[in-house]
Amino acid sequence: MSETNQLFLSEEALSHLDVARKWTMFLAIMGFIGSGFLVLFGLFFTFVMRAFGRSHEFGAIVPILLGILYVVLGIAYFFPSYFLLRFSSNAKSALATRAEQPLTLSFKYLRAFFLFVGVAVVAVIVLYILIIAAAILFGIFAGMHGAAQS
Repeated sequence: MSETNQLFLSEEALSHLDVARKWTMFLAIMGFIGSGFLVLFGLFFTFVMRAFGRSHEFGAIVPILLGILYVVLGIAYFFPSYFLLRFSSNAKSALATRAEQPLTLSFKYLRAFFLFVGVAVVAVIVLYILIIAAAILFGIFAGMHGAAQS
């Protein structure tokens, strides 16, 4: 069976792809800006707010931890923005040339975007479950400790 299935896109489908391409370019640019702000904010917390953290009972560790968290989030936020940018630029090339290769590459980056976001959502859900479980356990142990002292 050497017959291959061909997929042809209508002008309407190409129009929808062009609109999606423009929006993903906008979202990618906004994502890069947001990522940059997160990294800058993290560096601000790490280096500038550390001087003000000395009066806190934990010293300078809280601003440092917050700074590291923001820098890590900023770096992580870079990747979905990059995938959207690559999707958009390859889709633009595919629409301009009507070539299959850039369209295939654009869908590869769209897949990478959704894979990244999906894994991030699962990770956040697991993190929330762990935080809720820890809070419940902390409450149980605190209640047992308080009852034992009474």
